[in-house]
Formats: sequence, structure tokens, C-alpha cells
Amino acid sequence: MKNYILVVTLAILGGFTCVAQTSFEKICKEKVTKATSTTVVGQDGWLFLTSELSHIAKGKFYGSAAAKTAVCASPDRKDPIPAIVDFNNQLQQQGIQLYLMPVPPKAMINASKVDASLQNNQKLAVHYQNLYKELRGQGVEVIDVFPDFYKETAKGNLMYCKQDSHWNPAGIKVASTNVSNTIKKQDWYQNDAGKIKKEKPTQKTIQIEGDLKAAADINLGKEKLSINTFQKASKIDENSPVLVIGDSHTLIFHSGGDMLAENAGFTDALAAQLGLNVDLIGVRGSGTTSVRIDLYRKAKNKDWLGKKKVIIWCFAARNFSESKNGWRKVPVMK
Repeated sequence: MKNYILVVTLAILGGFTCVAQTSFEKICKEKVTKATSTTVVGQDGWLFLTSELSHIAKGKFYGSAAAKTAVCASPDRKDPIPAIVDFNNQLQQQGIQLYLMPVPPKAMINASKVDASLQNNQKLAVHYQNLYKELRGQGVEVIDVFPDFYKETAKGNLMYCKQDSHWNPAGIKVASTNVSNTIKKQDWYQNDAGKIKKEKPTQKTIQIEGDLKAAADINLGKEKLSINTFQKASKIDENSPVLVIGDSHTLIFHSGGDMLAENAGFTDALAAQLGLNVDLIGVRGSGTTSVRIDLYRKAKNKDWLGKKKVIIWCFAARNFSESKNGWRKVPVMK
């Protein structure tokens, strides 16, 4: 009888999850259909990227489903799994540990800000959880920040800029802490622990006009953010054993200009926590294929690649389906 009750309870909970997820996807699809720009206006001054909502609206986006959901036209580049697994296998042959860290969709962490009828619910991320499980089963190490992002958001600690498509300094801190804690467990890092000098940040308050606000042409005041800047840790070191590759999430608050600030991005926070400067290949595109091509070009210098022990691959999770260049297999080196 107890087993029967347990099965029924799980079925009901699973049904609730399915209904909530389907409702969320339906609302995202409606928002995309009505969108007149690359920005969708949400609740309480929150702005969202139209392509991100389009990604969410598609539901499952990997495996056989990718044939219908991916925007890439090339059939052999639609599914992200083969390219990710291949990249990981190549790096393992070079003695390099890959950590895949997709940045959760802003709209999924803040569903209640997309539409007043929605609630923030970690179970909405089921497609990502299933994908990560499959990737891990094929040997890929995934750093999943979904749980911590949901947890912090529930506490009232925002993980994303309201007017920009990127994570905010608080989200960067959570993600960089996840990565640094993982790296610190490795033998090579522990052997060098006595040489490590961590840097304390300098706090600043800035006001930004994000990319989503500019695209929406909406009358909103500037968004105020508190950032942590690191002067020493911000210096990129090509000889570092730690390499970060990815899209503009690796550049925001780091490279200045339209990236909003300098010395306060993901690589800066990570380097400060590790006590060693990191190397960076960051692109403004999707961060799926082009960044691996850039790595291949740099790896022509075998001494450069030979110094790497860890690569963190960071990109917006929406690009699992929304990357126009798709997921091409790219050699790490000749």
C-alpha cells in the first residue's frame, strides 16, 4: 500500500511539473509571437531577450529533438551533444580537464518576471538537468549553477541585470565560486596552494543602460549595480594553467565599453578566488563553435596548450538551440 501511495504521489508531482513547464513554454511562445524587437518587456522593469524566450518555448532541444529546434541550417550541427563530447575527449587526450558551465536562461531563473501568472520553479529546468545527466554519462564534467541561482534568487539576491541580457556581479560571484571550489580540489592546485595570494576586491557602484533596454527603446532609468573590481587578478595570463573560453558572459564587466565595466567580470572574480591569473578566449558571438576555432588557432603553439590543466567553457544556455553556426566538431590541435 505504501509503495502504491508513493508511486501515485510521484506521478502527481510529475504531472504538476509537466503542467508548470508546459505553461511556461506556452507563455514564452506567446511573448515571442507578439515581440516587435529583440527585447521582451516583462514585469517590474525586467527585460528579456526574445531569442532566449524562443529557446525556452521549444521544450527539449538536444538529441533527436534538435533536428526541429535548432536554428542552425546544417543537419550535422544541430545537436550539441556530439560536438561537446568530442571536444572533451580531445582535451582528455591532452591531459586537460574540461568543465562545461552553461549560464542558465535569465527568464527561467526569473519566470515570475516574465509574466505575472508564472512562479519561479527549479523544476522548469528539467531539460537542462536531463541534458547534463546525458553529458556526464559520456564523460563530460558539467558545473550546473541552476540550483544555486534558484536558491539565491529565492533569497532576494538577483543573479541577472534587469535591463541587460547578462548575469550581474552577484551571479558572477556565485558562478566563479562554483568553479573555483571545483578547481581547488585538483592535485596540481593543492600542490601550489602555498604560493597562492588571493586579492580582496574594491567595491564600486555603477549605473548601466543594458543591451536589452537599448533594443527596446523603453523609458527606464539607469540600473544601479554594485561591482567588485580586481586590479591584479584582472590581468590575463597566457601561461596560466586555467583557461576560460566562451561568449560575452566571459567579457561582461571585464572588458569595458559596451561590456559595462572593467576588471569586475567572471575571469576577474575567478582569478581572485584562485589566487592566480587565468587565460581567456572570449567572443561576442554564441561561444559554441567560433571560440573553439580560436582555441585551435592558438593551439598551433603547442607550448601554450601544454601549459593548460583546466578549461572552463562558459556560454549562454540558450545557444544550445539558438546558435546560428551550430555545433560543429572542431579539432583542438593538428
